[in-house]
Amino acid sequence: MKPSGLVFALRIASMTLAEWLTIIAILAAPLVALQVQKWLERYRDEKGRKVGIFKTLMATRAAVLSPDHVHALNMIDRVQGEHVSQSHTRLEDVLGPPQQLPEGR
Repeated sequence: MKPSGLVFALRIASMTLAEWLTIIAILAAPLVALQVQKWLERYRDEKGRKVGIFKTLMATRAAVLSPDHVHALNMIDRVQGEHVSQSHTRLEDVLGPPQQLPEGR
């Protein structure tokens, strides 16, 4: 090894724990920041979809057969996920299957 390489090797061998932790923090900080940013974006997107569905349902609550209202109702399962699907299944178990309208109507 060259003398400068020897000095470098000796310097690495004599580094304290605080110095090692500083190097690790400098290298890991951008990765952690990127993951936090991705998590925040996912949270904002999910919250925005939920608020959008709520606003549509509130705006069209008088016109329950409007296409926007029906679309928003259909989107609830996709946005809310498994929890709402399980609740809907339990509600159907209590109320029974959907009733068919008589043919004359």
